[in-house]
Amino acid sequence: MATWLLGDPVEFAFSVRPGATIAAAQEIGWVEGLKALHTLYAVAEGEFLETGTEISSDITLLETDPYEHGWLYRVRGNPAPGAVDVHAYMALLHDAVDAVIRGREEECGGDCES
Repeated sequence: MATWLLGDPVEFAFSVRPGATIAAAQEIGWVEGLKALHTLYAVAEGEFLETGTEISSDITLLETDPYEHGWLYRVRGNPAPGAVDVHAYMALLHDAVDAVIRGREEECGGDCES
């Protein structure tokens, strides 16, 4: 998830408990930022293992250290069909942002204010 779309993260919760069986694309919780509330969907099927222990006491880790200490949850199982790794996900996000910017520039005819 692109945390910059949320704004500063402020709160999160999961609707599943450790040990629960989850399906890929199942709604499993939410994360709230200053700008938006985002539903969390499982990226794998299998056993929901745990929530990120360190983000419970410091939610800013979602932005500052998402791959080491700021991760949201762990699952033991199989990735969803079509799942991508972090590098491919970042590329998708960059492409989406670029498309939005291009669309805005086209709408404004190059005379947009930031």
